[in-house]
Amino acid sequence: MVLRKTGSCIVVKNAKWVFFDSKMTEISITNKHTWDLMSWVQQCKLPPCEAIHYQGQPCHTLPQLWDALHNTYNSASDRAFDIGILNSIPDMPVQ
Repeated sequence: MVLRKTGSCIVVKNAKWVFFDSKMTEISITNKHTWDLMSWVQQCKLPPCEAIHYQGQPCHTLPQLWDALHNTYNSASDRAFDIGILNSIPDMPVQ
């Protein structure tokens, strides 16, 4: 099948160019961040199928994730500990 460029194809192509050029110009003038047009610059969202669960609730936002990690790793902060267990680890040679 051979596709030929018809007049309507050229008109549509030119209309797309005009539209997207105007959008890029608008973004570059209004906020000076032309990189905002790139999808890899925007904030990543956690996929719901791989979300971390804390206390039975999925963490879909960054504040929820931070609270879950903060509470998990600081849950032992008020407990007594014995650093004598570190004496059983052999010393490594200095390089």
